[in-house]
Parts: sequence; C-alpha cells; structure tokens
Amino acid sequence: MSRIDALRERFPEAARDIKLNLQNVLQQSSLTPAQQWGVAIASAIAARNLELRDAIMANAQSDELRVMACKQGMVSLREAGIKACFDGTSTPDEVVRETILEA
Repeated sequence: MSRIDALRERFPEAARDIKLNLQNVLQQSSLTPAQQWGVAIASAIAARNLELRDAIMANAQSDELRVMACKQGMVSLREAGIKACFDGTSTPDEVVRETILEA
C-alpha cells in the first residue's frame, strides 16, 4: 500500500480527518480485509481523489475481493438468477443471457 500511503499524504488540510481515518483503518484495525478495502475506497471517493481511488482499485485483486465478499455472504448475480428460476420469477434463458459465467 505504499502508493496509497504516498497519495494519502497529499490530501489537503481540509481533508485531514479523512486522511487520519484512512491511516488508522489501513494500519491498525479490527476490520476484515474486505471492510478495510471498503473504507479505503469510500474515503477516496469522499475526498474526491480519483488518483487515490484508482490506486486502491488497482491494489485490490478482483478474484480476492470476490472470494472475500462470498465468504461474507455475497450472492453472485448468477446465483440469484438461479434462485429466481426456482422461485418462478425468471427463466434459465434470461439468467444465461443477463449474467456472465464466473470462473
């Protein structure tokens, strides 16, 4: 996270509280990695710092995020679609057409 730390140091004085909160969350926290990432990206968006947002996004591997999210109860769109088929609110054709196959 060294790139993120360098960008965080460039936050303007007006965003000092966000800078400190981001530092605390990333360095010492009882949050899960997924929660830490969520706080980091929310801080970047709140600070309207596109460079920081992009650095955080680049630091997060999509497969790792998906695995963490699933462990915390996230249901993929395809899984939700399959459930909708069993509930009678969707069709298999619609689910296949509207979702991508997950690796």
